[in-house]
Amino acid sequence: MMILRSLDKKYNAIEKCLQILSLFSLHKTQFSINEICEKLDFNVSTTYRILSTLEDYGYVSRLKSKDYVVGTQALYLSAIYTQ
Repeated sequence: MMILRSLDKKYNAIEKCLQILSLFSLHKTQFSINEICEKLDFNVSTTYRILSTLEDYGYVSRLKSKDYVVGTQALYLSAIYTQ
């Protein structure tokens, strides 16, 4: 039973990560942490942890304004896809 709960948490974190990345578009290229929390109804601490991990892996970058934008790793993956 404990293993299933642990897996649910992992899948939930992955889902939240993908939801955050899916917010970015050509029409809206940067978000503050508060905007992300508001749009997705996530709490700030969880959102911050996910964004920190995404930033560590290069999928988002934080600007001096503290807004987040798509990072170079996401662009790298899109380049692989187009080949």
